Amino acid sequence: MPKISKAHAEARRKQILEAACRCFSRKGVHRTTVRDICEEAGLSAGAVYGYFKSKPQIIEAMAELGRRNTRGFLESVQIADEPLQSLAQMLAAAMKYLNSKEARESTRLDVRFWGEGLHEPRIRDLFQQAFTNLTEPFADMVRAAQQKGQIAAHVDPEAAARVFAALGLGFTVQKALDPDADLSSWSQVIASLLNGSFSVERNEA
Repeated sequence: MPKISKAHAEARRKQILEAACRCFSRKGVHRTTVRDICEEAGLSAGAVYGYFKSKPQIIEAMAELGRRNTRGFLESVQIADEPLQSLAQMLAAAMKYLNSKEARESTRLDVRFWGEGLHEPRIRDLFQQAFTNLTEPFADMVRAAQQKGQIAAHVDPEAAARVFAALGLGFTVQKALDPDADLSSWSQVIASLLNGSFSVERNEA
């Protein structure tokens, strides 16, 4: 039997995962069967099981892919010289993605997979790692901004990073529930919070 090339194996694996994405988005995680994925991919059960032994293993692979994509996204964002500006650019890039056509399906999948993580420890661990990948750069930017006097010294960098990440998670859920929501104005609110213009100054009497 001829040996399958690495490129062929990666292409087949991608084919299966993309089919699973479509099935999960359309039917949900629990209602989707491996048979559904096989039919969507146009492959036999034997071909699919040759790469993934079960549906949970497919979900794990997709969660791992999401973790790597998160890291790739963070690395692709152009960082400014000023840390506070970098922080704003990172948040703006995240909002821009969530407002894209691609995010219409990915946000639905994210929410479905987060639900799976509640009772699948391995999947939960992968998403926790993805969350750490997301918060670490934010915490570093907050520390850098504090050193330059741009963010108050009493602010906990890790706590601030989790708040920023929580904004992203909340926006993801809202986008999943309302795909036509326009996040452009939401970005302006975030910018106002960062630059201090959100609240109105009150002159002392």
